[in-house]
Amino acid sequence: MKVFFFLLALLSLGLGVLGIFLPLLPTTPFLLVAAFFFVRSSDRMYTWLIGHPVLGRYIRDYLRYRAISRRAKIVSIASMDGMIAISLMLVHSRMPPFLWIAFAGAGALGSFLILRIPPLEKKRLEAAAED
Repeated sequence: MKVFFFLLALLSLGLGVLGIFLPLLPTTPFLLVAAFFFVRSSDRMYTWLIGHPVLGRYIRDYLRYRAISRRAKIVSIASMDGMIAISLMLVHSRMPPFLWIAFAGAGALGSFLILRIPPLEKKRLEAAAED
């Protein structure tokens, strides 16, 4: 199982790194998933990821503040809903209506869950005010 988790972590890490350069691919969620799987498969890789000067910042901010940046939220929701919309357009004639509803519901639920995460900027200000 550790090998499977490690491979999932590497895949998520790769997608997270691509997200830094590709505007529609979210970085933070993929790096959080990578950290989730690394902590279950490789202590060394988890420590490397958390301590990385660029990639670790995304994860440390989430672990410290339980928040993600507004940009990460916007990109996550836009890419998720965009991919759902593209999928629906490509197979619209072959899909029964209940699947349309399921896809739309999944997109709405995902968007709702991301929107519930507090914005990082607000959490940083609150933490600075407490110090």
